Amino acid sequence: MSTLDRLKGGLPGRFYAVSLAGFLWEMGLFMTQPILTLHYLNIGASILFIGFILSLQAFLLIFLRLPLTIVSARVGERRMLALSFAAQALQLLLIGLARDPS
Repeated sequence: MSTLDRLKGGLPGRFYAVSLAGFLWEMGLFMTQPILTLHYLNIGASILFIGFILSLQAFLLIFLRLPLTIVSARVGERRMLALSFAAQALQLLLIGLARDPS
């Protein structure tokens, strides 16, 4: 038995692909929050507004998790992952292009 087989543990390759995608999603989301906070301060947002933005992200994640899981089951996990990565990239691009918080 090779080292790769022992590390793999007999799980399907899709498991590792989804695990890696989830890890990258979380890293992209939560590693950018401190940087985005500084960016918001730099463009003139108040601390209250920054708190609202960051808490809104958490609340949307909580409330949309179940409906988006149902959508994912209908359209397919790969399409949903591609859509979610594209949406996150678009969000970060638009935040970077913002001139003021309003």
